[in-house]
Amino acid sequence: MLFNRLPAVLAAAALLLAPLARANCEPPAAADSESLVKLALRCNPAQRSLGARVEAQAASATASGHIDDPRLMLGAAPETFGNEQLPDGTLAEISQSVPWPGVLALRRALEEAGTRARAFEYDQRAVELAHALRTAYADWRYREQLLAINRRHQKLWQSFVASSRARYAAGSGGKSALLKAQHERHQLQIEEIALSRALERDRSRLARLLDLDPGQLPASAPLPRREPAPQALALALDSLGKQPRLQRLAAEETRKSRELALSEKDRYPEFQLLARHNNIWMNPDQRLFVGVGFNLPLDIGGKRSARERSLAAEKLALEWQREDAALALRDTLRRADSRLRQARETLQLYRDEMLPLAEESLATARDDFAAGSGNFLDLLVAERNLLKVQQDFETAKRDRFTATARITAAAGLVLLEDWNSLGARSSSSASGPKPRQSHRAIPAKTGKQL
Repeated sequence: MLFNRLPAVLAAAALLLAPLARANCEPPAAADSESLVKLALRCNPAQRSLGARVEAQAASATASGHIDDPRLMLGAAPETFGNEQLPDGTLAEISQSVPWPGVLALRRALEEAGTRARAFEYDQRAVELAHALRTAYADWRYREQLLAINRRHQKLWQSFVASSRARYAAGSGGKSALLKAQHERHQLQIEEIALSRALERDRSRLARLLDLDPGQLPASAPLPRREPAPQALALALDSLGKQPRLQRLAAEETRKSRELALSEKDRYPEFQLLARHNNIWMNPDQRLFVGVGFNLPLDIGGKRSARERSLAAEKLALEWQREDAALALRDTLRRADSRLRQARETLQLYRDEMLPLAEESLATARDDFAAGSGNFLDLLVAERNLLKVQQDFETAKRDRFTATARITAAAGLVLLEDWNSLGARSSSSASGPKPRQSHRAIPAKTGKQL
């Protein structure tokens, strides 16, 4: 994820900040969903904006944790110039503020925690962007396939219309069969219009995610058949603590802890070192003056105590929010896994049984109709059934892919190939230092046992 690659990301941040930069954003001639996901991660404006914000926060962290600049004051007494009884009146003063020990380190740690939160926000946005793009791509490919099926059936009905017209002219068929065939063809033409317009909307939606014009979209490729391994749910639950959403909340919690520690340091004084040389004094021993000043951090009106209570409550709220997010992620993962298994089983049934059966039924009805032993109603029912089964088969393929996209996003992964690293990370943790387990992802809070 981004935080682990933060130095490399910052080194390339100039590309993100370049206005209207189009490097590496040209779409390929033909692309599958995964190559378009990678293209979106490079070129999506919202993602590039988050990358720039990460760089800005990292630069802010670098600039923090340093002592303030010293202050220099120069002055003069104009009436003393040219006065032979008095020396020229000049004044030079330099001062330096010095915070209580540990304050500068806390300020730096506060900004660094903010950088981590920004980086994990970038990662989470990448997960959401990849999911949105896969869903849009699946809808685009799905409607393209429906349109292709529709046009094949239009050609089929065109042949039925010609056959029915010939039979009617020869007196071996009724007019009702011809009218029904023409009606079915017209219904398919209406469906073609709706699919064509929906396809335009799908292309526009996908182009927006890629920051492209719809006309620049490459030709679609078949939906990838790659799926997570059967143990995907267990792997995702074991790696729950690595989710960008939870890591961002953990970074926010750390940031609030640093802010609370900094607020507690406000109960200690801040020093001001001073050195002054005043030339107006006649006695040279009186001209140099050094001193130290400091504020009196009184808790007037309980202002400091109230501030600390406020920050402690905000930190506790973040802890509860992280626990709630972990529970929601577990639920999302389980439901996504269930939907994937349902989609996989449904697709298998259509591929192995329902589609071959519908094709065989239509072939039989056509042969019987051509031989004169079958009626037009049987042919009509068989053709309608094949059309519906073919459409449902494409729906099942789309559902299987969107279910894969859903569980991938629920696992906090961007690319489908990231499942491999998730499995390796889970297996390697068995012998090495273990991350927090999913059922222990959230530590106990003060006053409540989990």
